[in-house]
Order: sequence, then structure tokens, then C-alpha cells
Amino acid sequence: MWCAPDARGGNSRADFPPWQTVYWYFNRWERYKVTEQILPVVREQLRIAEGRNPQPSAGLIDSQTVKVPTPSGAGPAVRMWRSG
Repeated sequence: MWCAPDARGGNSRADFPPWQTVYWYFNRWERYKVTEQILPVVREQLRIAEGRNPQPSAGLIDSQTVKVPTPSGAGPAVRMWRSG
């Protein structure tokens, strides 16, 4: 949950630890790939709780071809891939 900073530059919720503490843990978790280890477990538990198959059965990739103009005399337009 994101909270807007208060006038002192801290979090507006008193039950949050100082931002430095949160940042320290975030960096440590990222360094040891904790989120990558937790995410599949949490996703599976959520899918079970929703009455769905624990493992996803399909994926989706969305991409778009974009023509990029080239300088005159440089040949045909170049196609580049843009995802998202």
C-alpha cells in the first residue's frame, strides 16, 4: 500500500517503520531473490483459494510492430518491436 508522504517527509501512517528500514529490507530481499522465490508460492495459494488450477494454463504475449522512419537515402524504413 502506498501512502503519501507527510509534511516531515515521512509516511503518513504511524504504524509503518521508518522508510530507511523498509528500504534496507527491500534491498536485502532483492539481493537474495526472496521475491522471486515467494511469488510462485503466493500465486499458487491465491489460485487455490479462488478455486482455480494452481498452475496457469495459458500465457499472453503482447507486441506491436512500429515503423521507424530513416534518413532520406538510407533505404527502407526499419521495423522495430515494441512490447506493452
